[in-house]
Amino acid sequence: MKHSALRPAFKLLPLALAMVYAQQTMAQAQPAADDTQVVEVTAQKRKEKIKDVPLAITAISGSALEDRGMEGPAALSGVIPNLQMSQAPVSSLIASIGMRGITSGQPSIWADPSVGLYVDGVFVGKNMGALFDVIDIARVEALRGPQGTLFGRNTEAGAINFVTRKPTGVFGGNLGLELGSRSKQVGRLSMDLPKMGILSASIGARSEKQDGSISNPNGEAWGSKDRQAGRVALRLEPTKDLTIDYAYDQSKIDETPPAGSLTSSRGYGSLYPLTTQIGGTNYAFQNAGCLAFNPPGTCVFPTPGIGPAMRNTGAESASYPTSVSGSTQYGPQYQRLDLTGHSLTAEYRLSPSTTLRYIGSTRDMAYSDHADYDGTALLIFEGLRTTDYSSQSHELQLIGGSAGLRYVAGAYLFKDDGTSLQRQAGGLLTFHPQVPGYQMANFNVGTDAKALYGQVDMDVGAWAFGLGGRHTSETKTVRSWRYKTNSTFVQGTNPTTLDVSGEQTFTQFTPNLNVLYRLNKDTNLFGRIAKGFKSGGFPAEAPVTATAGPNKAFNPETSTSFELGVKGSFMGGKGQYSATVFTTDVKDYQISLLPAGSTSPTIINAGKLKNQGFELDASVAPADGTRVTIGYGYLDAKFKEYLALSPTNVPVDSASNTVVSGAPRHTLGVSLEQRLMRTGSGVTLRGLVDYRYVSDRYSYPGQISATAANATVGNSAAESLRPALGLLDLRLIASGIKLFGPGDAEVAVFVKNATNEHKTVAHMDVSGFYQVSAWNDPRTYGVTLNYKW
Repeated sequence: MKHSALRPAFKLLPLALAMVYAQQTMAQAQPAADDTQVVEVTAQKRKEKIKDVPLAITAISGSALEDRGMEGPAALSGVIPNLQMSQAPVSSLIASIGMRGITSGQPSIWADPSVGLYVDGVFVGKNMGALFDVIDIARVEALRGPQGTLFGRNTEAGAINFVTRKPTGVFGGNLGLELGSRSKQVGRLSMDLPKMGILSASIGARSEKQDGSISNPNGEAWGSKDRQAGRVALRLEPTKDLTIDYAYDQSKIDETPPAGSLTSSRGYGSLYPLTTQIGGTNYAFQNAGCLAFNPPGTCVFPTPGIGPAMRNTGAESASYPTSVSGSTQYGPQYQRLDLTGHSLTAEYRLSPSTTLRYIGSTRDMAYSDHADYDGTALLIFEGLRTTDYSSQSHELQLIGGSAGLRYVAGAYLFKDDGTSLQRQAGGLLTFHPQVPGYQMANFNVGTDAKALYGQVDMDVGAWAFGLGGRHTSETKTVRSWRYKTNSTFVQGTNPTTLDVSGEQTFTQFTPNLNVLYRLNKDTNLFGRIAKGFKSGGFPAEAPVTATAGPNKAFNPETSTSFELGVKGSFMGGKGQYSATVFTTDVKDYQISLLPAGSTSPTIINAGKLKNQGFELDASVAPADGTRVTIGYGYLDAKFKEYLALSPTNVPVDSASNTVVSGAPRHTLGVSLEQRLMRTGSGVTLRGLVDYRYVSDRYSYPGQISATAANATVGNSAAESLRPALGLLDLRLIASGIKLFGPGDAEVAVFVKNATNEHKTVAHMDVSGFYQVSAWNDPRTYGVTLNYKW
């Protein structure tokens, strides 16, 4: 797993270059400014003080992220109120992101996220490949609640925008090295070059390697890291009114996936009678392929199926494993990502109060993985997947206003196209552990989306009123083709078992109304009503039944959200806070699941969901050198309607018997920063204590009781429950150390997960037959050295 072409960037050349420039520009070099107190955000497409924006926002500065070693979306869970972010069970590059109890955990590219991820206003696109590291972060803005008016597609639950640092034109930078447990090595470079005429430029690079945390007797340890990333940013200023920003970024990842350990060889299928029906078909926990090797009537759960064979391996354990054996028939397991992006932002100031802005982008992703979905050395269920995905977007914005009046108007175009080729093998396909089956399950999906939007905000005395709306039209296409094959995955003479296509257009208007009241100079009250929308689509991997299939679309998901809040400052500006109460009603809620007895995932529209809760962001500096920050979210999520079929094939409303997935009741982040000493030579010693907590939550919308009158066939609440996880991180930072040249050195020692918690953070009940789980990282420790000039 090498990327030797990128690694020379992290050797001596950057340091030598830095020293040459440093000696030439000592007079103008300045230490990086401390921007820990972010007071301005761009949530409404213009710079505004965060307390003047009438919606729930958490903003985290780049320096605060750097101090804590947080470099991408994966680190935000528990930091932002009511944000739940986890990885897929067998890939740490695939996100499952939920906000305020609305989530989308489907990893494939035929599904859309519920929380929009953005880098400089550019939509990332899919859950697959979303957990990459972001270089040169200036700040993160997390907007909770529907953001469909100004941010657009698939932001029904909220939006997270990573804003990168723009070139300054003043020579400076940061060269860093990190060493830690499990042979961790991280090299970082961020450098601004001196301005050359109208051009300013910056470059950034990052390389990381680390051994895995759980051993694999049949290969490299699970959960290793081997990542390289680079970024080039250019800023052109041809005139005082025109600014053009271009950025190119690339990430290459080639590492082992997290271990999918076998936590139970009995899935939810053991809760139901062997005669259970699904949609009128009497094979729920039977398997037709098994009949080729066993007498009729014996191909049922749990014998003579795969469960006993898995138990005989001794791999089954509900505890944290120190070793997990992977199948070796198709070589070592891996996860690979090659991601490139180009973005162009041009701003032209038409007048002192009016700006015309264009944002264009292209992104290309090549993702592949080889996953063992059973946590044993047996060939029970194994998948090799190759995905190529590309997207492009164009957005034109007109931003302006005069005294007491502000407006934003825009047009947005988005297109994407992606193809996945999936090779699947194992005894799960025949239900006979000694006789594996083989199949190819392939699909292509595409999106053509257009939108027009606008928002007007008006001041009337102490009041500010805002009204906005967005009209979206999305055309989705799908082609799905499958065939049985042999162990080499060559079709040969095997006939194609499925080849279907589909196309459908979804349209929606999403308005929002907000009100802000300036109670006094320190306090603002606000209220907001907003509609949310997540497009429908095609479940390209779904099993074919009488009523469903990969070319039969699921409906859009819509929501209406109400929120009231207060923002302000106290202690003479030493403290800031924001508190919000909200309620959200969701219709046609999209649920991703593995149908019973099937290895093919799908999405269904289950019914209605009601989420309500409370959020608090607060920060205070009670004394010089001390700062305390807290983010807390409370969430109550319940189904109001869940329409499905009972085990006897009778339609029922199972809302009262079903828990909501991805909706922890409590999220808490507490941070204490304390200056411990300051020497006469300018060296400062600081201590950081960070605690992040996510309460227990469910992986699936599970059934509370399998025998209730309104029970349906599917996951149980008990086996879907993920335990609460609290992580304590400690860091000691010495900064302002004079070594050489114009810059300062900074040394930090750290411990992550200091209490060495071991909890399952992702989980998959495979078709009702067995369960595999992924675990949080164990305790890690290390030291970082940065030279800033």
